[in-house]
Amino acid sequence: MSKIYQKITDLIGGTPLLELANYEKKNNLEATVLGKLEYFNPAGSVKDRIAKAMIEDAEKTGADNAKEAIKLLEDCGYTFKDNGDGSYKISPALTVNYILNTMDSHQKIAEAIQQDLAVIGIDMKISSEDWNVFLVDRKQGKYDVAREGWLLDYDDPINMLEIFTTDSGNNDPQFGKDVKSWAPQNWDKYDELIKQIRVETDSDKRIDLMHQAEDMLMDTWAVVPLYEYNDMYMEKSNVSGDYANLFGMKYFMYTTKK
Repeated sequence: MSKIYQKITDLIGGTPLLELANYEKKNNLEATVLGKLEYFNPAGSVKDRIAKAMIEDAEKTGADNAKEAIKLLEDCGYTFKDNGDGSYKISPALTVNYILNTMDSHQKIAEAIQQDLAVIGIDMKISSEDWNVFLVDRKQGKYDVAREGWLLDYDDPINMLEIFTTDSGNNDPQFGKDVKSWAPQNWDKYDELIKQIRVETDSDKRIDLMHQAEDMLMDTWAVVPLYEYNDMYMEKSNVSGDYANLFGMKYFMYTTKK
């Protein structure tokens, strides 16, 4: 508890969590702490969201996830040998290639995934490519796994869904194209959902359609969200009037300094 407590306080910084030391006695750490976080910062700062995720995972390891992954692969015909050290050997051997554009942060994330997959015997190769080469390979589907990223073009969640329609120029997973037996079938149903969303004027119905499309997309497991971009910066207390929009653009025309 002391290590968890110290880490949380380091992450939270100035967010008031004065009763945290008593939560262990209540045996309800997650619920109580999250209530405090949302009470003091409903918007959820970067530090608060990190702390929230850490609290949720505080008592978890990766063991259960590894067992679940092994079960899924066994259903596909793979077998496993326990190495006795928490890792496994997979048979037949399984190697995947992960392509990314050259950047230190992308490399570190890839290495973390590589390390996780190695636990169950999967050998993940990392290929760092020049940006222009990377774009071509990704667009043509020349990869096993590829690093992806997307910033909304406009303030509507459909923009995160419509990039995966069959005819989208950003459909890097190749949904609906040259469909193999193991690939998602009947992608025209997804395309039709997106068409309906574009013309639906009833907000509740539109949201329901977007949830349907999102579920269909996530059920493919071809798109695996890892993290959201954060926009962190420092500003002196005597500066005010500047602001940022939802896309991270900064505006200083009304900025003043005391």
